[in-house]
Amino acid sequence: ILGHTRDSGAAPPAPPDDALSAYRTVQLKVVGWKTADLEMFYPVDDAQPGLFGFHIAGPDTEDVILTGHELDAVAAFQETGIPAMSLPRNPYQLPLDTMRALERFERVYVWLDDSHQGAEAASLITRKVGVDRCLVVRTKCGDPQGPKSASIALARGYSLTSILESSQPEQHDKVLTFGALREAVRFEVTNPDLIRGVESKELPGWNAIYKGLRPGELTILSGATGCGKTTVISQMSLDFCKSGVSTLWGSFEIPNVRLATRMMGQFARRDIAKVPGEVDYWSRKFEQLPMYFLKFHGSTQPETVLETMRHAVYAYDVKHVVIDNLQFMMSMQAKGMDKYDAQDAAIATFR
Repeated sequence: ILGHTRDSGAAPPAPPDDALSAYRTVQLKVVGWKTADLEMFYPVDDAQPGLFGFHIAGPDTEDVILTGHELDAVAAFQETGIPAMSLPRNPYQLPLDTMRALERFERVYVWLDDSHQGAEAASLITRKVGVDRCLVVRTKCGDPQGPKSASIALARGYSLTSILESSQPEQHDKVLTFGALREAVRFEVTNPDLIRGVESKELPGWNAIYKGLRPGELTILSGATGCGKTTVISQMSLDFCKSGVSTLWGSFEIPNVRLATRMMGQFARRDIAKVPGEVDYWSRKFEQLPMYFLKFHGSTQPETVLETMRHAVYAYDVKHVVIDNLQFMMSMQAKGMDKYDAQDAAIATFR
């Protein structure tokens, strides 16, 4: 599957005669049909991926379909005839520059995986693109055993046109009726394992106790200095990123360079310092993870950190934020008993 970028800012030409004449190939992405984990980029350096399938939309195109995977975009376009495009890297992340590319379309069908994680991402993306011009497509159409994506639905013989016609607008986030909650209630009852939160693939003992980390919850991990808090949370963050959950790290104790070096070693499952020839290889692999770092160190006001966190959630669709650690972030901001009040206020701010 080829990714293209335009050489000029003009509107894309009408397909098919000269649809690719103004484009040049900048990157090759290989994805798996039966093996979902297969996803490779060539080359991985010096290339900013865009919306796969964007060149299909002509200057007069009004409606488009936005999917999370390339195969879903191909299936949707083939069956419905509506130009379909997929998100650049992460199936649940809409970057700001990509969002601007969608501004000229009047209607956007948001067709992500019909799962708990996909539903949350679709809700977030519709708010970013504009609730009034977005329709959310649920591939399962209320059937718990239905296909979760457009490509799977096509393979099973479903009518993608009928599924598209059943799309619904996103409800206003401040007004709800039980009708709007009914499917979510049914989903929780019929899929208890899927609403446990984001689990760690490498730490089954953690999953057994905490049932995963759920959106909207604040989790505090405490322990003596050197007991491994940062190591454990780093491993969990890597697991989350592999599952497409964008993660933001705020390391107020360890410099970002040292933290990234440790995390890359955990990612590679080896001491990178002993194999310096592999640094470039693992750096390219690590760079593809939806991992971001706060550029703070030491004492920082909670309001300043929170403002930056809000921007990361909006710009990079961050789902998981790590603050390591609260004591270093709040250092020198209060003395005596007041420091405990200050930390309590910081926790309340983050909550």
